[in-house]
Amino acid sequence: MTQDSSTSLLEARTVVELIAGASRRWPDNDLVVFDNHRLSYREAASRSALLARQLLASGVGQGSHVGLLLANSCEFVISWLAINRIGAVGVPLSTFSTATELRQLIVHADLHSLIFQPAYLSHNYLERLTEALPSLQPAIEQNLPEAPFLRRLWICANSAPPWACSVLSPDAASTQAASESALAAAEGAVTTNDPAAIIYTSGSTGEPKGVVHSQASLLRQSIKQAREKGLCASDRIFSSMPFFWVGGLSYKLLPAMQAGATVMGCASSAPADILDFIEAENITLFLGWPHAAQALEADPSFAQRSLSKLRGGYLFGALPPEQRPSSLAAVCNALGMTET
Repeated sequence: MTQDSSTSLLEARTVVELIAGASRRWPDNDLVVFDNHRLSYREAASRSALLARQLLASGVGQGSHVGLLLANSCEFVISWLAINRIGAVGVPLSTFSTATELRQLIVHADLHSLIFQPAYLSHNYLERLTEALPSLQPAIEQNLPEAPFLRRLWICANSAPPWACSVLSPDAASTQAASESALAAAEGAVTTNDPAAIIYTSGSTGEPKGVVHSQASLLRQSIKQAREKGLCASDRIFSSMPFFWVGGLSYKLLPAMQAGATVMGCASSAPADILDFIEAENITLFLGWPHAAQALEADPSFAQRSLSKLRGGYLFGALPPEQRPSSLAAVCNALGMTET
């Protein structure tokens, strides 16, 4: 532990409090870094405010279900914050979903809107969505037979197909947006008991189940995790866990925000590339999947790496004795369930 985190955590109980407090206390700290893309706490506050106003203008309001088909990215964080700032419910969808699975999730979750990226790695979501919802072409109608509650699709790109709106692009400010006073009123109506997320389980023993989490339940867990890991504003956390499951969202992203820390990741899964990233970015905690840590340890270059900045995480046991932290509190093991 680098400092007494118990006196420095925000302990925010709503996402409105979380982004307001974090951007005020740590405006210039990086909130997230993914490959070469960086987002500070100040930028996250301003960009999520704009998107929140755009969502309000499109008819999204308190209790509306808004889907997120986004890999770990600056766009995911901005979108997640925007949705929760106005009391809407974020519904992260697995980026591994097939077209059939996407249609099932969109319908089951009663999505009013969906924010998505065009593609990620080998996944083409433009093709997958048009296969899942063939009535989207050439333009979205008032009611889609496949998804009768869906009203708006937002794409995180500079250009959009005829059935979607471009958002988070350089000209996003030209999109119709509610006033700043309307945003303030919406934020003022958010309470700790409001649903914040519907997170779908992996479906390893059946179809995925949508688990509803309130603002308070997610943020209580994030405070607990930040305390247990001793997080502080100088921490730089590497994690490969996706934000669309609780492991990435309530165990990594939200705890980091309670402390002003940075969550980091890279698209490559090659151990050498990840080790390069860890060294270059001075990572202090490795909190990815345990098997990912094992793959790094098995890389031929691991023994020659300079990992002196690491103070704990799943790589703790693989560090040379002189690089290991003195306290066993830095060893991070966790087991959790979406349902809890």
